Amino acid sequence: MTASKQNKRQTNCTNSEQCRPGKKAKFDTSHCLVSLKPHISLKWDQYLRKVVPEKEQVGILWSDLAPFMESQKHCSGLADVMYVPPEIFSLKSLKGVLSYEAWSTSLTEAERKFLIQFLPSETDAEENVKLLLTGQNHHFGNPFLSWSSSLCYGDIHPDALLNKEKHIKKDEKAYHVNLLNYHSNMVETLKSWRKRWLSCGDTENLFRDNPSNQMQGVMQLKATNSGMPMKVAQRIDVSKFMSYIKVSRTQLNHIKRLKQSGDGIQTKHVSRVIGGLDKSHVKPYGALLEDEQRRLREHWLEMSCNDLPAAFEVLRERKVLMEKSIKLLGLELQQKNVSVLRKVRCDLSFNSFS
Repeated sequence: MTASKQNKRQTNCTNSEQCRPGKKAKFDTSHCLVSLKPHISLKWDQYLRKVVPEKEQVGILWSDLAPFMESQKHCSGLADVMYVPPEIFSLKSLKGVLSYEAWSTSLTEAERKFLIQFLPSETDAEENVKLLLTGQNHHFGNPFLSWSSSLCYGDIHPDALLNKEKHIKKDEKAYHVNLLNYHSNMVETLKSWRKRWLSCGDTENLFRDNPSNQMQGVMQLKATNSGMPMKVAQRIDVSKFMSYIKVSRTQLNHIKRLKQSGDGIQTKHVSRVIGGLDKSHVKPYGALLEDEQRRLREHWLEMSCNDLPAAFEVLRERKVLMEKSIKLLGLELQQKNVSVLRKVRCDLSFNSFS
């Protein structure tokens, strides 16, 4: 028995030594491209009237360099800050700039050797570089494309990285606090169960269902539900769980004529009308809202740019035509009045002579 215990102890020690992670290797800094001096350059903003960091900067966190560092002095904050050309921020990614040809021709051997240290050592380094820089799928994605997009959009600016790390620490602290509260409540519950168990004379009746207790629990549940009407349902956005299908007017009329029993129309009957509910037909409800918003915006743009100016032009022409008609009518009435006056004068003069 003693021999078996010793063998088991030796086996456990061997397994723990195999699973123990190896010592971190310090990367070669003979041709180091990282200065490890996180100095953020500032400038005076005339519009904001305050000092702001320059936009043409990218940062590296100590948390990203920690797996490659032997020393553990720095565990948070910025490790280095570097400048990039301002034209980078007008691109969507660096795929057209940092290519495999640029890696082979523009970088020196020392620079390539230094950068290869940050790649996984289990596989061929050149093969990993080619996969990354050519944009191919590499372990469920391509880290180079995501990193270059973040660089072009300014997501790895020193201030952005510090804010991100600050939020991560805040979320981690809140998670640990919630976990501690959960464990504390669990311990208190277990203590109350233990106290109840020790103080109970008949342990068989402790967890036995009692009809009166069941009815009391049901009444309490009803009272609780009536006290909080639809509070949870009002806070849930159900639109993300909804989908919609585009159909023609003829298909819609066929669906309306379907007579089904129950709460709705079965999927198989709808599939006969529209030809199958595949991914090309079913779309998320958010896409419908975006489409409706786009159509509404286009409608208002059409009205403000074309319809309203045309309507004002028609109104102006109608007003001008009405003014001309009024003037002509006034002239015509004036001429008729003159002719009537002349006739009256002639009649009067004729009567006087007679």
